[in-house]
Amino acid sequence: MKKGFILLIVVFTAYNCMSQNETIFRLEKKFRIATNNVERILVLDSLSNYYLYFTTKQDSASYFIKQSINIALRSNDNQNLILAYSRMGLFLWLTSRYKSSMEITLKGLKLSQQYNIPYYYSALYYNLCGLDFQISDYKELLKNSKLAYEYLKFSKDQFFDTKAKITSLLGCAFGLNKMYDSAFYYLDKGLILSKASSDLTAFDANCFFSGYINYNLRNYSKADSILNIGMEHCKKINDYEWLENFPPTLSLVYLEQNKVSKAISLAHTGIHYSDSIDDKKFVAFSAHTLYLCFKKINKPDSALYYLELNNQITDEVASTDINKELQQIEFTELLTQREENAQQVLENEKNRNKIVLYVFITAGIAFIIILTLQWRNNKQKQKANTLLQQQKEKVESTLSELKSTQAQLIQSEKMASLGELTAGIAHEIQNPLNFVNNFSEVNGELISEMKNELLSGNKEEAISIADDIKDNEQKILHHGKRADAIVKGMLQHSRASTGKKEPTDINGLADEYLRLSYHGMRAKDKSFNAEIKTDFDASIGKINIVPQDIGRVLLNLFNNAFYAVNEKRKNPEGFRNPRDLETYEPAVFVKTKKINDKVEIKVSDNGNGIPQKVVDKIFQPFFTTKPTGQGTGLGLSLSYDIIKAHGGEIKVETKEGKGCEFVIQLPV
Repeated sequence: MKKGFILLIVVFTAYNCMSQNETIFRLEKKFRIATNNVERILVLDSLSNYYLYFTTKQDSASYFIKQSINIALRSNDNQNLILAYSRMGLFLWLTSRYKSSMEITLKGLKLSQQYNIPYYYSALYYNLCGLDFQISDYKELLKNSKLAYEYLKFSKDQFFDTKAKITSLLGCAFGLNKMYDSAFYYLDKGLILSKASSDLTAFDANCFFSGYINYNLRNYSKADSILNIGMEHCKKINDYEWLENFPPTLSLVYLEQNKVSKAISLAHTGIHYSDSIDDKKFVAFSAHTLYLCFKKINKPDSALYYLELNNQITDEVASTDINKELQQIEFTELLTQREENAQQVLENEKNRNKIVLYVFITAGIAFIIILTLQWRNNKQKQKANTLLQQQKEKVESTLSELKSTQAQLIQSEKMASLGELTAGIAHEIQNPLNFVNNFSEVNGELISEMKNELLSGNKEEAISIADDIKDNEQKILHHGKRADAIVKGMLQHSRASTGKKEPTDINGLADEYLRLSYHGMRAKDKSFNAEIKTDFDASIGKINIVPQDIGRVLLNLFNNAFYAVNEKRKNPEGFRNPRDLETYEPAVFVKTKKINDKVEIKVSDNGNGIPQKVVDKIFQPFFTTKPTGQGTGLGLSLSYDIIKAHGGEIKVETKEGKGCEFVIQLPV
């Protein structure tokens, strides 16, 4: 079981460590040509992982990890030091030095918290999960697997592709804590993720944990099926590390089903697999399974043989673990010494900085003495200079006060604008969120009702409820898009333009966006028609503007104009005389004209116009005359900001019931 968990906490695979054609020799070449410590640490990290998971040279893996730690300590690189600690914790766990693994893992977590570096939390909590699994502390396993899952979103580890394994691990942890609904939820989710993962072994991990939980639940038939699927997949992709988990576990499943011959055969297979990768603990696991099998069929000689084999291997492993712990003391002392050396280097650097500071102070004092001597030799001249200096200081003081007052006014204006934006956002976004929340709650109740109807066999009623759920989902989508539009508009309003001005044909730009707006309205309402009139001054030529920004302004004005005439057409109550409705033809007029050193753009319509009482508010953020849900109130505000940024002006002239006209003036 341990070797299966080993691959669960492996935070990278061969395909993530290097490209398919990249060999260990290329990694070593990369290290030789690396130009800085960060590059060297990352190459050493790749080397350590290659040796750890794809060769039998684990001592080489340890060597490269220690090299990473030494470089990170010397360069005071806390981020990559945490990465190296997480790798060392994993290496120590894989080599059964559990106490040392926990110590260095906790050291990495402490350093992460101290410097607020969350990028390797997942890898560190992985290590703790392995230790929890080893000592069967399932409550801590659940706690740490939740943290590993949560912090995966912060991960910057270039070798991480383990979301599927983390999810499956979380499901297993829930299962071992007898929280089976959550267990199967995360196991099913992990299965979906594993099929999309670049880590082919993720599927094997999910199969093993799913089968193991079903075995614990005594769902032997299902455990049998899942474990066999996983074992065949391991064989297909040559995943020997996971493969050794399946035979002894399946053997226990068959033993519970009284299929003793199959159980014995699989346990022997398990010993063969574990021997091939020199995993003595798993050989002991398979030997113990054989002991149970022969005991069940009353073959005491064979049972005794495998019991003694299990005990012998267990004693050997325990002795080896003790020796490894003693060896780790030497490394811990070396690590402490390296950290002390790094601290000493830091102190020496501080001392050098102090010396440099003292030199500068001494030079400054000498400079002041020279100035004082010169001042004594030039007393009369200094008096005149002093008077000028006083006047200068007075002017500078006045200027400083003016700048301070200006900064305060700008800050006040920013805060006022921020207050308006905040209030508008809260008001505008609350309504669609209320709809989303309400329909979501209703869907929750409908789903419960549909389950009850399905259990009762009322298929037609269940289908009817499903239709209601589908309708509600469409409403949720509609209001979600509405909230999205509000947020996008708000971001556009608050974001400073980074566009570059360029010579632009304003007539062509206006004509393009006019057609775009008209066809956009036609796409929304097939019955919409309007007369478009243009009067472009050909003598204008090209003017220096940001075409995307000015295009956004024009598009907003055209959309508003077409909306206004369409609303007047659809609402006959706005006409005093019914005959006026019959003769009314929606029209939008666009005119450009060059006036001295300015270009004037007029956008007119014959809609209902803007009420005089709100004309002064139309350029304020989030103010709109459109019905709820049809406008965010940010278009004209954004247009106003863009025109001002171009050094121009925008104003409106309106007659209620007759239409309105927007006038833009831009410098040539």
